[in-house]
This record gives sequence, structure tokens and C-alpha cells, in this order.
Amino acid sequence: MTITVTAGGQPLEVGEVTLLATNGSSGVDAGGLLDTAGAVMIPALPGSYVAVIRPLPPPPEGTATDTAAAADPTGEPSIPKRYRSPATSPFAVEIRQGENNVFTFDITP
Repeated sequence: MTITVTAGGQPLEVGEVTLLATNGSSGVDAGGLLDTAGAVMIPALPGSYVAVIRPLPPPPEGTATDTAAAADPTGEPSIPKRYRSPATSPFAVEIRQGENNVFTFDITP
């Protein structure tokens, strides 16, 4: 199963996507990190999920890493809060066995 995340039509290069099984679903929570194309492959069981998209946690103090790009220069995460919670995420996912499960989500400020 593949999810691609864009922001304003451009790939979101840094972040984490987590699939959380909805009530009554036979699915199991799963997730992964976005690549530079804004995509993540998640091995998930068939079922109903809500997808949440979160910034990566900041690197430990005193370390330099490319994942620092997860925040803008003001230090604010680049992913709006509504996408980070299962209660407010608009991204519902239904994974079906034997189908090509490909999803694209565009986040907006």
C-alpha cells in the first residue's frame, strides 16, 4: 500500500504517516516515514483506517541532520495540527485485499 503526501501540489519530503485502525475494523495500526518524493509504502492489513500525518520529532540537541527540514525557520512544524490527530484528520483509508491500494493526500495550511 502506498500513500503520497503533497503540500500545495509539491511532495512533502519529511514527515511520518500513521494508519490507525477505526473502531470495528480488522486492520492493525501501521506507519512509515515519507521519502523525498513524498511517498511511503506501508505494509498494512485490509481494513478501515484514518491516516494521520505528523512532522518528525526534532533531532537530539547538538546533532545536525537533514530531518531538521521538518520545521520551518520559525521552528513551527510544517504540517498543520488538523492532520496530526485521528479526531481531525480528513484522510479515511479503506485497504482492500488483492487491490492496488494507492492514495494521495494534499495538505493545506
